[in-house]
Amino acid sequence: MYKQIAEIIGNNEKTIYRWKKEERPVISLLEKYFKKEDLVEFLETKKIGRFENTNFLLTEVIEKNRIKYLESFTYYNSYDSLDNSHTTFINFYFEFLTYLKEDDSFYKKQFQYLLNYFFISKSSRKFDKELLDNYDEKYKEASDFYHKYHKTALEDMDSNDIDEEKEIHELAKQDALNGYSASISNNYKDMYKHFKIFNKWDYYMLLFLKECLDSDFQILYSEKDNKRLQDEALYHIRKWNEKDNS
Repeated sequence: MYKQIAEIIGNNEKTIYRWKKEERPVISLLEKYFKKEDLVEFLETKKIGRFENTNFLLTEVIEKNRIKYLESFTYYNSYDSLDNSHTTFINFYFEFLTYLKEDDSFYKKQFQYLLNYFFISKSSRKFDKELLDNYDEKYKEASDFYHKYHKTALEDMDSNDIDEEKEIHELAKQDALNGYSASISNNYKDMYKHFKIFNKWDYYMLLFLKECLDSDFQILYSEKDNKRLQDEALYHIRKWNEKDNS
């Protein structure tokens, strides 16, 4: 093997043996990932057959999952494209992709685990904060309304037990809570409605997602696709780059 390494590197065997003793990385690399037969084949044909086959299979897997990814949004999604989905879900999805990009080992995990973890520990907290902010706003609106239109009615009631401010507070709080509950229901309902998109995604889709993130989603687009798939790919590319540059 060292004879072939010497020929490839352009040096003599004596030097290669010395480099081995010195634990040079290049020798460790060649010993770990190549067989003698590989190096002989490369010297004779300028290629290594088993790697050529691996590249072919990898290309096939990537292409299969590229189509599967796009069809998840154009055929399995009742809204026919991500662009036509609920804004809540669109924001969630690209935030989820950002979360994956920040985790270098995400492709080694289970997709559903990653999705559920992000939704519960990250995204739901963000929604809850937005909804709580909305609660404060609704409470103020309701409180102003009751102060303006109901205080006189409360004063006219034949009861000395009524605490006007407390009564207005309770009415405003109930109105705000009703709005808060409705917002939670609508937001989460809109989210889960789209989760069926992910039903057909598996470990190989995670590997493909890694390729997408590494290429800023440019890998999605192909001139061979029909217009529907091309439009979907361009939307994902544009949205990802808008978010990445914001």
